[in-house]
Amino acid sequence: TIKLLGMRRICFLMLMVCIGCTVDKSSPEEVVMVDFRASVTKSAVRDDSQINTVDLFLYREQTGALESHQRVESASLSVAVPKGIALSWVLICNAPEGCSPEQESRMEDNSSNSLVMLDHGTDTFSHSSQKSIKVSRVMSKVVLEKITPSEGFLRAYLSDVAATCPYLPEAAYSGSRYNVGGVDMSLNPFLQQCLVCHECRNAEFFCYPDPEGRTTLVVEIEAPYGVDSYRVPLPPLESNTTYIIKELVMESRGQVHFSVSVNPWEEVDSSCNLQ
Repeated sequence: TIKLLGMRRICFLMLMVCIGCTVDKSSPEEVVMVDFRASVTKSAVRDDSQINTVDLFLYREQTGALESHQRVESASLSVAVPKGIALSWVLICNAPEGCSPEQESRMEDNSSNSLVMLDHGTDTFSHSSQKSIKVSRVMSKVVLEKITPSEGFLRAYLSDVAATCPYLPEAAYSGSRYNVGGVDMSLNPFLQQCLVCHECRNAEFFCYPDPEGRTTLVVEIEAPYGVDSYRVPLPPLESNTTYIIKELVMESRGQVHFSVSVNPWEEVDSSCNLQ
């Protein structure tokens, strides 16, 4: 009997040791509520700052694992995030449903009152709060204010335009392009309106950024012997930036004189002086 009691005591002590070594997994991570609000500065002439949808992607900074993704039809959303954990976030506005930061944005995803915009960063949230995010337009803008001389003007358009742009700098880029050589005008109505200017009452062209510097502005002028085409090579185009040609001076057949000024998108008055 004494021997049996001794064995029971040993078993009881071993059980206590095992219980003491067990990790308590019943306590979940503490979360805080964060209100993400997107905004963009309006341009000088038109309201191209409308935000119709927001996609918010949250990733664990340490592992890169996706924490959550939410899509709303407004400019703000509230989301529960783990307290004290570093998170990378990507906020994309006006993108099609099913978009992902690892993909490319397509130029045809834009419309006149719904330009694709985004921003990204990293934060650690220790308490419930509000985070205001100023998003930037993916598009670039090219403005042609004046042609000299303007007699015989037929049309102006952008040639060799980047068709896509990665949402994030490190994402893959396909390098596909529109209107290479100025021969492909079979684009959707939004791109057609932007790339081709028939009346040029407002010579404002939209395109996607082109770090390779291949995009060209083409101006066609009627001449006695046919049509003269003047090609204006543009500098490498960046997002949310306007490139202004104050005056395009055509000196002789195929020869053109111009200068390009670079401005933040929202500070530009793109009124056109073409006659």
